[in-house]
Amino acid sequence: MVGRADIKKEGAGAGKSNGNLSEIVSAKNALLELLGEDITKKEYLDEVVKFIKSRTGAEYIGIRILDKNGSIPYESYIGFDKEFWESENWLSVKKDQCACIRVVTGKPEPQDMPAMTRSGSFSSGDTLKFLQGLSEKEKERFRGVCVCRGFMSISIIPIRHRQKILGAIHIADKRKNKVPLETVEFLEEMTPLIGAAINKFGYQDRLERANRDLKVLSRCNHILIHAKKEKELLDDVCKIIVEAGGYRMAWVGIAEDDDYKSVKAAAQRGFEDGYLESAQVSWSDKIVKGRGPTGMSIRTGRTVIGKDFLTDKKLLPWREQALKRGYRCSIALPLKFAGKIFGSLMIYSAETNSFDKNEVKLLEELANDLAFGISTIRMREDQKRSEDRLIESYRHLGTINRKISFLLDLERHVKRKKKKELAFYLLYSAISFSEADLGLVYIRDKNGSFRLLCAEGMSVRNRRNAEKVSSKKCRMVKALVREKSVIKGYSGRYDLDWVNPERKLKYFLALPLKREKKVEGFIFLGFKNKNGMESHESEFYEIFAIHASMALVNAGILK
Repeated sequence: MVGRADIKKEGAGAGKSNGNLSEIVSAKNALLELLGEDITKKEYLDEVVKFIKSRTGAEYIGIRILDKNGSIPYESYIGFDKEFWESENWLSVKKDQCACIRVVTGKPEPQDMPAMTRSGSFSSGDTLKFLQGLSEKEKERFRGVCVCRGFMSISIIPIRHRQKILGAIHIADKRKNKVPLETVEFLEEMTPLIGAAINKFGYQDRLERANRDLKVLSRCNHILIHAKKEKELLDDVCKIIVEAGGYRMAWVGIAEDDDYKSVKAAAQRGFEDGYLESAQVSWSDKIVKGRGPTGMSIRTGRTVIGKDFLTDKKLLPWREQALKRGYRCSIALPLKFAGKIFGSLMIYSAETNSFDKNEVKLLEELANDLAFGISTIRMREDQKRSEDRLIESYRHLGTINRKISFLLDLERHVKRKKKKELAFYLLYSAISFSEADLGLVYIRDKNGSFRLLCAEGMSVRNRRNAEKVSSKKCRMVKALVREKSVIKGYSGRYDLDWVNPERKLKYFLALPLKREKKVEGFIFLGFKNKNGMESHESEFYEIFAIHASMALVNAGILK
C-alpha cells in the first residue's frame, strides 16, 4: 500500500524520468491512497504541498482555494513568509488583477499568452525577461509582488473538478527555470485528482455542518421544552451553539430603550475575552456601531450576515478586536414574537463565509424557536406575578378586614380586660398584623423615662437591659417624643443596643402612645428580615397607635 511516506518518493521519482506514464499512474495512485486515509482537508493539502515540493524542488509552494466570497486564500503553503502571506493571502477574483487571478477565473489576457500552457497554466522560468517583453500598460495587469520578492520562476496551475476551477497551485523560486514545462504538465495531470479530493472534502464539510446544525436545533428544542428560567435558557442555547455547533462564539443581545439604544448581552458562550464590552453594540442607525449586523437585524427584523471581518465594510468598527479573537464571519438572527423584535442571536465562526443558505435556514428556525421560548417564559412569569398580586390582594384584603375588626372591637376589650391584659392584647395584635419578631410596650414613669410594661420575643437576659430607656440617651426615643408620630427605619441607623444587643434586628417600627398630644409610652416592633414598609401600612399603624392610646388612657394605664 502507498501511504503518506510513499507520496514523496513517487514525486521524487517522477522528477527523474520527466513524468512518463508509469510514474504518472504511480503518483495518481499515491494521491488516491492518501485520500483513502482518515485525514482532514488541511492534512491532505499539506501532504500535496510536500509532494509538489519533492517533485519540483522549488522553495515556495502554496495551494489557493476559491471561496464563496471570491477570495483565493492559501489553504496550505510552504516557504512564503508572513509579510508575503499578509499581502497575497486574500486576493479576490472580483477586484484584483494578476496572473493567478486569471488562471483561477480561466480568463487569460493577451499579455499572458506567451506563458500559458494548453491546459490553462501560467508558467515562466524567467519573470524579469517576461516582463521586459510587455508594454507599460500590460505590466499594469500584474501586481508584481512575486517579482519584487525576487521570484524568477513562477508557475500557476489551475485545480479543476470536472469543468469547474476550484483554485490553483502556486509554485515560486528565486532560481531561473526551476519548473520546466514537463513538470508543469505532470502536475496538470495530477490536478483533477486534487480537485476531486477538494470537492469531496467540501461535500463532507457541508454534510458535517448540516448534521451539526441539526444536532444544535434538536438539543436546543429539548432545552426549550423544559426551560423554566430565561437566563438558564439563554445560557444553555449559547452553550449548545458553541459546543455542538462548533462555532467560535455566540451571544444573545436584548434591545434596550435607552438613549444609546444599546444591545445588552443577556448570555454568552465561547471565546469572548472582553469582546462584547469593547463592541458597544447599538441598534440605532444614527450610531456607527448600530449599523452592523446586530443593529440591522433588530431594526429590520431580517437575518444579517457579516461575510468576512477582514473585508466586509459594515464590520469595520469591530474588525481589529474580532480578528484578534479568531472571528472571521458572523450572523445576526432577529428575535421576534407577535410582530415585536426584542433582540438578536449573534453567532461567530472562525471561517469566512460559513453560513450557506441551508445553514441560515436552520439557524433562523432556531432563532424563532428561541424567541418563542423566551416569550413563553416571560408570559408565564407575568402570569405568575399577576397570580401573586391577586393572592396578595386577597391576603391584604383579609388583613384589612382583621384590622378593621380589631379597631371596632377594641372598646369592648378595654371594658373586659385587666390593665396588663390590655397591654398584652395590644402588643400581640401589633405583632400579628406586622409579623414582627420582637414586640415591647413602654410606659413613661414619674421621672420621664420609659419603663418596660410587657414584651414578646425577648430573652430574659436582654429584657434586663431593656427595662428602662430614656429619650436623653436613645436617639430613636428622642425622635419619637419630638415627632409624636410613627418612627420606622433600619436599626443600624439608630442607637438600639438596649433592645438589639446581638444586632439581629434589621428593621424597626415605633408607635407613639399619646395622652393629650404628649407621648406617654410607645410600642416597639422589631424585624429580622423586613426591608421597608409601604405607605398604606404606615397609615394603618398611625391609626392603630391612636386607638391603642385611647384604649390605654381609658383603662387608666396612660396617666
